[in-house]
Amino acid sequence: MHIKEDFTSLLVKNPSCSLAGPNHPALPAPPRPPLLEADICLSLSCKIESCYNYVALLHTEKGEEEEEEEEEEEEEEEEEEEEARGKKTEERRKEQEKGRGY
Repeated sequence: MHIKEDFTSLLVKNPSCSLAGPNHPALPAPPRPPLLEADICLSLSCKIESCYNYVALLHTEKGEEEEEEEEEEEEEEEEEEEEARGKKTEERRKEQEKGRGY
């Protein structure tokens, strides 16, 4: 069973939740690090992350290898973006030097 990253399907208000009511968040907070089993709430009806009765499903279904692969891919993408930015900056600097007649 694979958990969707889309939290909108997990939004359920729990009447017994201490945050239920107008102050209960309408949208979930961004995903947080994997929780320990002790942190997972027993109330399956409230799945809002910022609520104390949130059921942490996101990280319970992903294998550690999958998470590591995703992290590595993200790091590679960030490095590529930084390299591209560096090349653009270098090209601009060279163009400015040419324009000044150096």
